[in-house]
Amino acid sequence: MKYKVLVTITIIFLFFYSYIASANIESNPPTFSNDSETFSTPEYFYSTWEKYPYSPSGTEISFPIDEGIHKPYTEYTKEWWYANFHLKGVLSGNKYGAFGTYCRPFPFRFFSIFDYGQQQMFTNVKVGALKASETELDLEFSTLFDDEYWYTKKTESGDLIPFQYTFMMKGKAREQDKEMMKLDVDMHCLKPPMIVGGDGLVDIGQGWSYYYCQTKIEVTGTITVHGFTEGVEGYAWIDHQWGDFNVGLPKNRVLWEWFSIKLDDNREIMVADTWRMDNKEKYESTYDGLNYLDENNRYELLEGYSIKQLGFWEDPINKKLYANKWSITEPSKNINLIVVPDYPDQLIRIFDLIDPYMPISLWEGSCTVSGTIEGKAVTGKAYTELTHSWE
Repeated sequence: MKYKVLVTITIIFLFFYSYIASANIESNPPTFSNDSETFSTPEYFYSTWEKYPYSPSGTEISFPIDEGIHKPYTEYTKEWWYANFHLKGVLSGNKYGAFGTYCRPFPFRFFSIFDYGQQQMFTNVKVGALKASETELDLEFSTLFDDEYWYTKKTESGDLIPFQYTFMMKGKAREQDKEMMKLDVDMHCLKPPMIVGGDGLVDIGQGWSYYYCQTKIEVTGTITVHGFTEGVEGYAWIDHQWGDFNVGLPKNRVLWEWFSIKLDDNREIMVADTWRMDNKEKYESTYDGLNYLDENNRYELLEGYSIKQLGFWEDPINKKLYANKWSITEPSKNINLIVVPDYPDQLIRIFDLIDPYMPISLWEGSCTVSGTIEGKAVTGKAYTELTHSWE
């Protein structure tokens, strides 16, 4: 009981801090000059992109330094490191989805594994302390009981290996079988980073954010879920955002339906819609458009997209209504995609970890994609994140 009271007080304090820290959210975002003609739609024809330092044209974002944490916190009030996974068991052939994220200033770590064979979602939410490097991706998350990590791999001499990482999360499945769940994998990027919006600086609600994605990452390692451990292989997607935007208290808080789409023909799409929480108003454009990376690593920003909800699912506990099937269209490339969850209840419960009468939840789920682009049939997988509901 004392632990729950302490955690509740901590969370209330951090939400208050988040509100104060976001007080300047309507101030002007950073600006920078750019002489490149490819500012809004840079082309990624770099034969030497897999190196450090790597500084794409048309953006201030540079690697590895911008893979690390950003200070001062008064300017960069929010930041998160996110990864989702589509995996296959080496022995069983079973398919898995997985997701993990670290964020600040909130002390939460979110982790989930979806087992296709069991048709069951396993989740774990932790409260702990995040330690992060300012010069590279090197995260360590600590609780009273254990540590987790996500870092850039190094050679024997201590040099960073560009765009290769080791990722480990673990914890007991909170709402399901109480068994240990764990993902311990190596990650190797196969495509250059997607600089979101072309310049990597986008509006998010009434705030702003720097933003890049790493859209195709080869993964090998092990997975543990419901008492079973096996080797896995597959692909991952990384998101990293930092800036001044509100995902805390209701005033000006941003809600979203977000999609990371990996097509089987080596193309990727990131697209989203956003809303204000306080008045339910939908923002006209999110992340400046649909972000499209083709099979030859050519990036395009497509502004005329549309996301329509084709079906809904009601959470039996919090009674919120979430979209559960979507069409995504865009006219210039004749994109017509249908996105369907692989399982309806891929909800991660956050605040009801402490108090079931104060439910705050995150729908984070594996989906299947089908449709056409420029008249040709396409298939693929997606991860979808929903903080917006339709109650």
